[in-house]
Formats: sequence, C-alpha cells, structure tokens
Amino acid sequence: RILELAAEAVNTSGLAHGLGLSAATISAHTAALRAAGLITSVRDGKAVIHHRTALANLLLGGPHDSGPTERDRDRYPGHPGKSGSGDKAVQDA
Repeated sequence: RILELAAEAVNTSGLAHGLGLSAATISAHTAALRAAGLITSVRDGKAVIHHRTALANLLLGGPHDSGPTERDRDRYPGHPGKSGSGDKAVQDA
C-alpha cells in the first residue's frame, strides 16, 4: 500500500495517517523500500518526502516514466528533480 500511496510525493506522516500506522512503522518500511530501489526519499525540513521509482512503477504495471511531477516539485522543493535544491536525499545508516 505504501507504493500505491507514493505514486505522488507523500510525507511519512501522510503515509502513517493514510494507513493507520505509526510514523516509526512507516519509517521502517520506507527504509526497506528505499534499499530495494522502489522509492526515493528526501528530507524537506523536518519532513521526509517519498516518491516511488520507475522500478516500482514497472513492477506495479503503472507508467514507466516515474519521477516527480511539476506539482511534486512545486509542493516539495527538496524533492528529486528540483534543480538547485539544498535538501539532501535520505540515506539509511
């Protein structure tokens, strides 16, 4: 379900609320999805924004041209694809 919700940029709190799970549970799951190359995550201030990758789209049978939309870039300035962003991609330790 996380991959379904991450078709558009969504933050950890939004995923937690949408799925009725804790933010800690969502963080653990998004770390695994990120390690598998199925989502990208960037920090935007205190929030972490997630978006599914082209690989996830391929596996789900969706469009193959994944990536942030113009709406995602405008809504979340640190999202991948926004040029000149000072925000950093989230990496797992």
